[in-house]
Amino acid sequence: MTAQPHRTPAEYLRSLLRRRERPIKFTAVMKGGLGAIAGVAMVGGLANLTGLPLLLAPFGATSALLFGQPSSRLAQPINVMGGYLIATIACDAAFFLFPHAWLAAAVAVGLAVIIMRWARVTHPPACAMPI
Repeated sequence: MTAQPHRTPAEYLRSLLRRRERPIKFTAVMKGGLGAIAGVAMVGGLANLTGLPLLLAPFGATSALLFGQPSSRLAQPINVMGGYLIATIACDAAFFLFPHAWLAAAVAVGLAVIIMRWARVTHPPACAMPI
């Protein structure tokens, strides 16, 4: 086995900042942005119509994944739906069991991560639901 050549700190930092994605067409960028605007506007409009405080922050992050990186594993429908379902159940259970909101939120996020990883339906924005 050959030894890896030593890199200078500057070379290491440059490797961290290197772009690895292929360039994206302008039309795809615009479609993604407009899709995100439409999605978040619909959720916000629904919250306004119903008077229910829907959580826009997690849906904003989900929109960034769905419309910005649609081929990502984290943006697949099973991950989005499963992640939100698991996070909702974990949130309800934790807030039922723990009297302090800060502790319940921490337990809910941790429990959601554990179950999502186990079920292979990880969707990070769903973990913002308890917070």
